Amino acid sequence: MREVVVIGGGAAGLAAATFLGRAGDHVTLLERARRLGGRAASDQEAHCLLNQGPHALYRGGHAMRVLRELGVSWNGTVPDTKAFFVERDGQRHPMPSGAMSLLGTSALGLGGKVELARSLFSLNASKASDYDSISVRDWLATIDDARARDLLGALARVSTYCADQAEMSAGATMAQIALATKNGVEYVDGGWQTLVDGLAEAARLANVTVATGMTVNTIERRGDRHEVLADGRRWSADLIVMAVGPQTCRSLAPWSAAIADAARTAIPVRAACLDVVLDALPNPSHLFTLGLDRPHYLSVHGAFARLGPEGSFVVHAAKYLATNEPHDHVRDELQALLERVQPGWTKHAIYTRYLPQMTVYSAMPLATRGGLRGRTPVVVADAPGLFVAGDWVGDEGMLLDAALASASRVLELSQRERRVA
Repeated sequence: MREVVVIGGGAAGLAAATFLGRAGDHVTLLERARRLGGRAASDQEAHCLLNQGPHALYRGGHAMRVLRELGVSWNGTVPDTKAFFVERDGQRHPMPSGAMSLLGTSALGLGGKVELARSLFSLNASKASDYDSISVRDWLATIDDARARDLLGALARVSTYCADQAEMSAGATMAQIALATKNGVEYVDGGWQTLVDGLAEAARLANVTVATGMTVNTIERRGDRHEVLADGRRWSADLIVMAVGPQTCRSLAPWSAAIADAARTAIPVRAACLDVVLDALPNPSHLFTLGLDRPHYLSVHGAFARLGPEGSFVVHAAKYLATNEPHDHVRDELQALLERVQPGWTKHAIYTRYLPQMTVYSAMPLATRGGLRGRTPVVVADAPGLFVAGDWVGDEGMLLDAALASASRVLELSQRERRVA
């Protein structure tokens, strides 16, 4: 039986710990916070469950596969309402959801509709990995019609949560748009806390020992083993999984050149989020809106998922932030967006929370590193017995899909490493 320490109690850490515990390893999970879940945890406010900004579960992605494999159950609803694009000057246009709506949208002229249709078709007909080393900005530049370019750029932002199109891999983005447009997303009843609770229960059933409120200080190498120091305590481990962000990994294992490289090149994806609970919707026909020429998002999640009492509505507004973008006046932008879509919303607000710089995921797939293929591998190359998992790790998927796919790979690759040794 191997002694395993998993550092980090978010979705990736819980899943990795469960896989290893099921395989017969003795697993201890250490989480710095007092509760599990990390950014996936939901908060209860005004009798409603609020995710930390807008969260959606991509249908057909790696996350659904892993959650089902771990026995995590949930109820989710695909938002099927009319959606709109909104422009800086306030104009609204129906968002195309298929061939017929594409032909009818007022957002594009005939030439733009033809070019957008061709581009959307190519997402499924072409191999997205051919564009891994091309930036989203350069990919969009190949589209002649400016309006079609704006519309496709908006779809890229909402699929990846990323506004930095100069750095983001077009291949990774195209694959994400294809996933979203083909299968759609689900809003989860009870918020993502439902998924966190399910993962925590799976870990318990796998006999994982969980310690919250435990800050890991460093990892020391001891020959073929490692020692974890946390709050004056010490654990000796055959295998360590760091299910935390790249900068935290570097602080814990400063002797690893592979981890240092990952931390040095990581560009986090961030968003400013305005989370609101309303006791009524002033405009119930406008439940989902995307900025066409601005990186804005607004969705009434509470119209689809059960997040609180009947008659209450959880609304998420967000701005996808470019790298190092100042956010001094973003709250005003998001409040103005809410007023445009749900006029008079302040009269119905019973709770409001602003998150000025929410980390959506820890490192975007960079065009300069070949997209998903260039992300940090699960196995730390210069440290036998040390693994990483998270939304910035591995060559499979993005967001929660990446986090859980990398967690599932830990077991397979750690067993392979043991056989080789």
